[in-house]
Amino acid sequence: MMDELDFTEITGFTISEPSMKETSCIVCEETFTHPVKRGRQPKLCSSKECRSAHRKATRKPAEKKTRRQKCAGCETIIVKEGRGRIKWCDECRAKINIERHRKYRQETYIAKEREIGNCQDCGCDLGKRTGKGRLKTRCEACQKEHRKEVARLSALKCYKPVVREYTCSVCNTVNQQEGRGKLRKRCPDCMNVKQVVVERNETSEAEEMLKGIFDEG
Repeated sequence: MMDELDFTEITGFTISEPSMKETSCIVCEETFTHPVKRGRQPKLCSSKECRSAHRKATRKPAEKKTRRQKCAGCETIIVKEGRGRIKWCDECRAKINIERHRKYRQETYIAKEREIGNCQDCGCDLGKRTGKGRLKTRCEACQKEHRKEVARLSALKCYKPVVREYTCSVCNTVNQQEGRGKLRKRCPDCMNVKQVVVERNETSEAEEMLKGIFDEG
């Protein structure tokens, strides 16, 4: 580099140090020194807090822009603030997304076929199933019968039998009968006695018929 003496000898000018000046900061009001240069002189000290506070105080937010546009799918006027693309209203956008998803699924979806197997009740072949979902275990006829049985058992849990009283026409005792239907006329004991008497009469009649046949012979 060129020394100071060489520079003065060649040019005839001397290099002087820049003069310093003291200025009061407009934010913290503290005095700071800075070199005097051409142009606008600094008003803020070197502190980051002062520079940030001054920037927040002087910066003005940009005004929001409001745009109005007619929807491309209907007659609705769309109102949008700020930047960004607008073309459809919310309802039309939802319909377009549904249609796009449907077309994409039709083009890319490949349905899977699975063997169902045999019915667990009658053993018939149930064929194949296309797509997702739980596989059937019964055919339609067996499934109907299974549902009837499940409904019958469920109804029995909630069923409360009706208890009614009746008087036996033979022994005149008062008994109870559960369930619906016609009331009995005889109690179970009298019914058993009658059945035994009928069986005895039938056996005696059969014996008499056999005896008559053997006597004729």
